[in-house]
Amino acid sequence: MAQPTSDSEAAVLESTLSQDTSKSLYPPAVDNPFTQQTHISAWRWAYTVLMGAVLVPVRVSYIAVLFIFLWPVAALSTIGRRARPTKPARSWRRRLVQPTLKFLFQVTFFSAGFLVKVKGIKATRDEARIFVAAPHSSFFDAVACVVAGFPSVVSASQNVRIPVAGKFLLSTQPVPVT
Repeated sequence: MAQPTSDSEAAVLESTLSQDTSKSLYPPAVDNPFTQQTHISAWRWAYTVLMGAVLVPVRVSYIAVLFIFLWPVAALSTIGRRARPTKPARSWRRRLVQPTLKFLFQVTFFSAGFLVKVKGIKATRDEARIFVAAPHSSFFDAVACVVAGFPSVVSASQNVRIPVAGKFLLSTQPVPVT
């Protein structure tokens, strides 16, 4: 940087430098991406509370009625089968029960508020031999399995002993692991 030739130029340079450092003390021009301030109107709060008070009991009761139909179909598909079968089911169980379970589960997901649309064309077994859904800790794994057509899943062997969900799991012909 060149040396100023006069006192006036030094004063201008010093004021410019002091302005540059004072600008850094101002808040940034870009908002903080880690904070969010949402303002919801009173009308929107009332709508949310009212619709929640009406829709939640209706949806829960409708899903409970669907589970009354789902459980016997899943139990029917597992009658006489061991928890660790050695061969996949190739009889009436696969042809009759799987489409019925798929339809009932899709209706259940729809009534819970999930509208699943599959875009594109399903890959053949030669193109994609394995289907992976992760992180295996949520309800969405079940949605993916139903949409995929009930593939055999790998599951912990103790999951088969869960009272109602165990029958649903057994109906997909899982590969239980310890």
